[in-house]
Amino acid sequence: MGDPSTSNTPHGSPRTPLGVGLRSVTPIANVVRTRLSDDPLWGYFALNGKWICPFCLSPVSRRPGRTREDSIAVHLEGCRSYGHGTGTSHPSETIARRQQFENLVHLADSDPAWRIYDSSGTWVCPACLERVAAVRAIGGQLNSFVYQAMAEHLGRCGAYLRGMCAPADEVTAARDRIARVPLLVQALRQQLPFPVWRYVDPLGLWVCPYCLAHTPEIAIRAEGDIERAVDAMALHLLGQCPAYRSNPNQMQSEALIRQAAMLRVAAPNRLPGGTQSDPPVGRPATGQSLTPRAITPPLAMPMERRTPSGGVRIVPVRSVTPPSATPVVGYRASEPVVIPPPIAAPVAQPMPRNPTPERTQRDGLFGNLPEDFLSNTPLGNIELDAQPPAAPDRPAASQKTPLPGDHSGLNWMDAMEPGEREPEPGVGERTDLIRARDLQVEMMQKAPDIPGFRFAATFEACADISGDFFQFIRLPDGKLGFALGDVSGHGVQAGMIMSMAKKTLEIYASTGLSPADTLSKVNDALARDLGGKLFISMVYALLDPIAHTITWARAGHNPTLRYRGPDHEIEEIKPPGMVVGMKSGPMFRKSLQEQVTELEPGDCFVLYTDGITETMNLQQEEFGQDRLCEVVKRFADAGPEAMIDRIREIVRHFRGPQPPNDDATVLILMVD
Repeated sequence: MGDPSTSNTPHGSPRTPLGVGLRSVTPIANVVRTRLSDDPLWGYFALNGKWICPFCLSPVSRRPGRTREDSIAVHLEGCRSYGHGTGTSHPSETIARRQQFENLVHLADSDPAWRIYDSSGTWVCPACLERVAAVRAIGGQLNSFVYQAMAEHLGRCGAYLRGMCAPADEVTAARDRIARVPLLVQALRQQLPFPVWRYVDPLGLWVCPYCLAHTPEIAIRAEGDIERAVDAMALHLLGQCPAYRSNPNQMQSEALIRQAAMLRVAAPNRLPGGTQSDPPVGRPATGQSLTPRAITPPLAMPMERRTPSGGVRIVPVRSVTPPSATPVVGYRASEPVVIPPPIAAPVAQPMPRNPTPERTQRDGLFGNLPEDFLSNTPLGNIELDAQPPAAPDRPAASQKTPLPGDHSGLNWMDAMEPGEREPEPGVGERTDLIRARDLQVEMMQKAPDIPGFRFAATFEACADISGDFFQFIRLPDGKLGFALGDVSGHGVQAGMIMSMAKKTLEIYASTGLSPADTLSKVNDALARDLGGKLFISMVYALLDPIAHTITWARAGHNPTLRYRGPDHEIEEIKPPGMVVGMKSGPMFRKSLQEQVTELEPGDCFVLYTDGITETMNLQQEEFGQDRLCEVVKRFADAGPEAMIDRIREIVRHFRGPQPPNDDATVLILMVD
C-alpha cells in the first residue's frame, strides 16, 4: 500500500504534505508545511524518500521519531544557504538534476543488475553489457566518484538512452563472457599463423573456422588487418558462434573453410509467418553440405558460387614464425587446431553497505516518484532532464522508476554548502571533499595544442584529494613550460600544499626564469610553510618549439623517460636536484642543474609520479620502472592518449582488486 501518508492526486488538486497532522516541534515547521504545499521547488523527493533541499541541494533524511516537516526544519535551521529565510533557491533544473543523481545512487546501491563488478572491481553496465573502465569500486567501496563515473557513462551509453536494461543474470553472464576475452585473445594469437584462421571471402570478410560465418564486423582488406582483428575474433567466438560454444575443441576442416570463403554473404531466407530460417553456408556442386547439421552458421549463406581467379584469399602471415608442423594452404597434415577454452574470471562479489535481497522492479531509471509517495502536495510536474553527482546516503529499498529519454546532464556535479551537517555522520565533510576534488580537476589544464607536439596527461587520486599535479604554462616568447609534481603524503593536507605549489610555480614561471631558477623561487616561497616536515618532488621543463629543445630541471623527482623512436631505446633524464621544502636559499639552488635535450622526430617523453612505479600487487611486488619502460616501448607508436590509457589499464591490472596506496599521475609529450 506504501506510505499511508502519501498518495498521488490529480494535477492541480489540493495535496497534504507527508507528516501533516503529526506533532511539530521546531519553530519553522509551519513554514516548511506551507512551502511544501505551495512551492514546487520544495517538492523534490528522491526515490529513497530523501528531500532535496532547494538551497544547498543536500539530501535530507527523515529523522527517527520526527515528522518529515520537522526533519526538514531541523536541516534548514543549520543550512547556511537558506539563511533563515533570506537565501535564494536553485533553479528547478538544478534541483531536478540533484534528485536525478540521488535516484542513480539509489539503484546503484540496491538493484542487483546495477551491482555487477568483475574481479578487478570494474563495473559492468546493465544497458550495454560492457565493462566501464572508468567505474571501479576501489577496495570494495562505492563513493561519489564511482557514481559520477556511472553517470558520465550513462550519459553517452546508446543502449541506456534507448531504454535498455538487462536483468542481473544477463549482466552476470556478460561479465563472465568478457572475463574470458583476454585469455582467448592470447590463445588466438598463438594459433593465428595456422591457415585455417586466415581465410577471407571475396568481400574481405573473415570466415570463422568454427561456424563458417562471414563476419561483417571483421573486415580484412589491408595487410596487417588480420593481426589487429584478434580481439574481434574472440568476441565473435564467445558471443555469436554457436559452434564454438558447443565444442571449442573442434573446428571445421580447412577444405570446408576454403569452400565457404568462396561464397558471398547474403541475407538469410524468411520462413512463412515471418520467422527466420537458419542460414546455410552453401553447398558445393556435388550437393554435399559444407557443415554438420548440428552446427548452424548464424550469419552467412550463399548468394552465388563465385570462384574467380583470386576470389578466395588466405591472409599471409606477417612477422610471425609459425611452428614447423604448420600445414600449408590446400594440405591438412594434422587434426583440427585445438584452442583451449579460456578460464572464466572469478565472480566479483558485490560489496553493498545495505544489501537488499529482492531485485528492484522498475520501468526505467529516472523519472516520476512512486505512485503512493506524495499525497495532497502541489509538486507539479517534476522535470528530470539532467543529473548531478554528490555524496548521498545509501537507500534501503528499491522503487519503480520510469525512464525518461533525456540524460544529457548525467555528468553534472553539484556544489553543496561546506557547513552542512546531515543526520548521518560524515556527509558534510564528504561533500566538502567533493567540492575540493572538483576544484582540483578544474585546476588541471587541458593539454595545449602546439604544432609538431602532442601532449596528454592524467591523474588518479587514492583519496578524495590528490597531492599530485601537472601544469602547462604558456610564455610570451612562444615557449611552453610544463611541470609535474608530487606532494609527500595524500589527502586534504597534500591537496592544500599542491594548490600552493601549483600557483607559486605559475607565478614565477610566467616571468620567464630558467627552469632551475623557477624551482629555486618556488622552494624559497614554500620552504617556511612546509617546515621541513613535508616536501614536494617536482620536474619543470621548458619547451622551445622553434629551437626544438627542452631544458629540464628536477627537484628530487623520478627520472623522466625518453623513448627514442628510431632506436627503440629508452634513456633517463635526471639532472641533479633536491626536493622542494627541505632546504632554502643558496644551498637548494646549488643542488639544481639543468639539462638540455635536442628533440628528434619520434621522441616520446614520459613524466610520472611514484604512484605508478610503486604500485604493489597481491604478492607485494612493485610495478617498477622496468615494467613501465616495457609499456612505453610497446605502445609508443599509439599516441599519447592511447599510451596513457594503456599505462593506467596495465597498472590497475597489476594492482588487482586492492585499492591504490598513492596518487598516480602521468604526463606524456610526443614529438611528431
